[in-house]
Amino acid sequence: MRTGTELLNKPIVSAESGEKMGRVEDLLLDERQNQVVAVIIQKVGWRKKPEMMPFSRIKAVGPDALIAGSIEDVTEEETAAMNRASVAHAVKDKRMVTTSGRDLGSVTDFYVDERTGAIEAYEISRGSLADIFTSRLAVPALDAVTVGPDVVLVSPQSASQMRRREEVRRQRQREQSAEL
Repeated sequence: MRTGTELLNKPIVSAESGEKMGRVEDLLLDERQNQVVAVIIQKVGWRKKPEMMPFSRIKAVGPDALIAGSIEDVTEEETAAMNRASVAHAVKDKRMVTTSGRDLGSVTDFYVDERTGAIEAYEISRGSLADIFTSRLAVPALDAVTVGPDVVLVSPQSASQMRRREEVRRQRQREQSAEL
């Protein structure tokens, strides 16, 4: 699993020709499906306009590059998914609030399954000081997320799951401290 930020600016290399196709400029997200549906490729060369490649065409996500299949013959289904999607940077730095009205913090990143493009969790910050003492938290992507112009809405169940994970993490820290 990688963060969305880790994928940005990585080169994209054609699996067929070994040619560098460009670099990842941004990601397109389908928040309702919690899925990265495409990468926006900044093409190599001067005055080349960005292109979209369905994430399903990415064959491998390595530490230094993405290996991609053909960008030719994009299907209608892939095009429709890309047209519904929003750019990843539209999610970052927005407040995450549950549908019951609880403010969880600001979205700083998200975790992506590099094989499927599924968004597994959203990383949130509760402020610089809180991050120092408790670190950033991961809100599981259990169900659809609504990205509005001002906030990202998630279910209360996502917040409950986050709290349970945080309690387990703190318990482990206490046990480790007691062992010392």
